[in-house]
Amino acid sequence: MPNYNGERFIERAINSVIDQSYFNWELIIVDDNSKDKSIEIINIFLDNDKRIHLYKLDTNNGSSYARNFAIKKANGRYIAFLDCDDIWFPLKLHTQLALLKNKDCALTYSSYNLINDIDTNIGQVIIEKKNISYNDMLLKNHIGCLTAIYDTEKVGKMYMDENLKSHEDWLLWLNILENHSAFGIDEVLASYRIVNNSLSSRKLNQVKNHWFFLRKKLKISFYKSLFYFITYSVNGLKKKINLCCVK
Repeated sequence: MPNYNGERFIERAINSVIDQSYFNWELIIVDDNSKDKSIEIINIFLDNDKRIHLYKLDTNNGSSYARNFAIKKANGRYIAFLDCDDIWFPLKLHTQLALLKNKDCALTYSSYNLINDIDTNIGQVIIEKKNISYNDMLLKNHIGCLTAIYDTEKVGKMYMDENLKSHEDWLLWLNILENHSAFGIDEVLASYRIVNNSLSSRKLNQVKNHWFFLRKKLKISFYKSLFYFITYSVNGLKKKINLCCVK
């Protein structure tokens, strides 16, 4: 869990991990040099639950760096992700770990809902495919980061690209899918919070970053990149229309 000035929501996020029906977890929180009172909130949890660990960075390095720092510190076989403003449902870990074992796959994911600043449900993202390939993932990021769990015994510890301004999780899923399989479950197991100043809400920057992602990171040819870029834009427009309809 990367944290940067997360005092508004981090208590809710941490409690959603504590409330898991699966108990054998460790929560590694990496504070990215916060200036608010979130550390004080985290410290209360540290005193009450030894499964929660906090590392404080001296400088602000971004969420990818914080996630990678946590992955390096992790002792468990499975790596899962949760931002400090998002929420897991109580059966999340239990359900997805069972799926990982049943399918003998390297990566699993689920559907999730969308909430606003006051926890009001403003929509859902239901997975379209229960089994995705590398080529499927080129067309669209089918995996919400807050739902992903990967198996280090199958792929080793894999990290996010700290040079990317967005899509870093997307690139990680692609790297895993080059040689391994991924399975999803359409059950809603988490809540993704949309706030006005979040990076994911800056749609113009997202579009620019996607072109860079295709051409520079994946090194896809111009015309293929154009195809994937148009597909990405259309999917984004559909998602926005559906969200507006829900509201």
